[in-house]
Amino acid sequence: MKIETYSFGRMIIDGEKYGNDLMICGDSVKSNWVREEGHLLKPTDLMWIVEREPDLLIVGRGSSGRMKIGENARSRLKERGIELWSGTTDEAADYFNSKQGGSELVAAAFHLTC
Repeated sequence: MKIETYSFGRMIIDGEKYGNDLMICGDSVKSNWVREEGHLLKPTDLMWIVEREPDLLIVGRGSSGRMKIGENARSRLKERGIELWSGTTDEAADYFNSKQGGSELVAAAFHLTC
């Protein structure tokens, strides 16, 4: 799976256009990802990913990095043995692409706006 482009509010993945926040795990995309509290990532917001037991979760926190990752979410990921990497969404998209083709199961959660 390859992220072809990211710009504010828009991402193209393998030719498919997305205009809402989304999650990826392996070859699956969950579009229209809505969080319990818009700019605070909580454990319940990541259930779809955690159930798939990835090795690595990449979080794109928005174009300016406005979305925060709550301590409870960080703790839940650590408990499950899921490595966490986060950055702005453009950085996260690049990092996601760099991790493709390896032996790890890679997941991502992208906030596409602020």
